[in-house]
Amino acid sequence: MAESISHFAIKTIGLSRCNGRKPCTLLEAAKHNLRQIQSELGANGHIDPCRMAHNVTLAGPSTAAQVQARANELLSTVDTSKLKRDHVQSLEVVFSLPPGTPIEPLAYFAKCVEWLRVAVPLPVLLAVVHMDEAAPHAHVLLLPVMGGQHVGGALNTRPSGQHLHRLA
Repeated sequence: MAESISHFAIKTIGLSRCNGRKPCTLLEAAKHNLRQIQSELGANGHIDPCRMAHNVTLAGPSTAAQVQARANELLSTVDTSKLKRDHVQSLEVVFSLPPGTPIEPLAYFAKCVEWLRVAVPLPVLLAVVHMDEAAPHAHVLLLPVMGGQHVGGALNTRPSGQHLHRLA
C-alpha cells in the first residue's frame, strides 16, 4: 500500500556518462534544488515561480555556493588524491508524494530526512522541500564520506540500494 502514496529514489551526482547518464556536478544539483537556475523557471519550465515561496530548506545553507563550500570543507578531512575526474560528488535522495495528498508534506519530509540520517550515515549537505511543482517532493544531497573515506556511490549499488528501498 505504501508504494501507492509515496515515491523514493536515490541516484549519484557526478560527471560520469556511463549508461547514458547526464553529467551533473554537486554545485549544479544544489543550484537546481535551491531554484537558482533561471532557465528552469517560468513558462518553459515545470517550476511555478509563484509557488517558490512555499519551498522550505530543512537542512543546509541557502545558496549553492555555500553547499559546495561545506562539501569542500568536509572533503578536506579525507584523502581525495585517488578520485577520478568523474567521481561521485554526491548522492541525491528524492522523496515524493502524489498531488493533492492528504498527508502534510513538511512533516512527512522532515520525518524522511530524520530516517535518512539513520539509514544512510552520510553528511547531509542540503535537504529542500519543493512545493512549486505538481507533486510535493524533497531533495536531499548527501556527501559520500564515511569513516574518514570517500565511499562514492557504494550505498547506491544493487544490494545497498535495494536494502534502502525495503526500509523506506
